[in-house]
Amino acid sequence: GKGKAHGASPYGKGGPQADDSCKVFVGSLNFKTRWQTLKDFMAQAGTVNHAKILMKDGGKGWDKGWGKGGGLSRGMGVVEFA
Repeated sequence: GKGKAHGASPYGKGGPQADDSCKVFVGSLNFKTRWQTLKDFMAQAGTVNHAKILMKDGGKGWDKGWGKGGGLSRGMGVVEFA
């Protein structure tokens, strides 16, 4: 199958930030919105652990995934609060 992270259970509860109740789906984003912008904006509501822009190229939205040229945004994102 596709590689799973070592130590992760089938339910994804592998680490301290595995609580889905802290995740917020964001839709209707501008296609030029970057994860940094989304994270900074959502910080108004609380401490943000991660912000991810969903990408059409397979999801290079985490961290430094935008790179040179990046991929195409789906106009959606996920924000995980502390």
